[in-house]
Amino acid sequence: MIGLLICAAGLYHYTGKQAELYQKNLSPTLLLLLEDISQWQRPALRQHLSIEASTVITDQQLDTLIAQYRPLGKLQSADQLEFSRLMSALSLVGPERVNYAGEVSFANGKADLNITLIKQSNQWYVYNLNLSNVLIQ
Repeated sequence: MIGLLICAAGLYHYTGKQAELYQKNLSPTLLLLLEDISQWQRPALRQHLSIEASTVITDQQLDTLIAQYRPLGKLQSADQLEFSRLMSALSLVGPERVNYAGEVSFANGKADLNITLIKQSNQWYVYNLNLSNVLIQ
């Protein structure tokens, strides 16, 4: 039981350090990535997809997403994004991934964003991106 508590405390400490590191180093990259994606153009979306995502998402699916989200307009702010400690802990046993979730504002609305990034060849790519509770004004 004590071993389990020590392990949990260690993971909590580790994920806290990871949150600080990614907040400092990855957040600016994430904002630039989101700004680029919010151009709602297929090439911009495609260039930011991970290998895994790129192999399963067709151009037709991307075009459908673009048509759905283009009315939101360009990203204005992503100040409310929160780092997921769980994804950080899971990265200990697999590829380096980070997850952020929270509300984002666009020129013509807002939405709840959940985005998972994966590190490949020393760059971050979108592994999963979900917009929900979309409100177009």
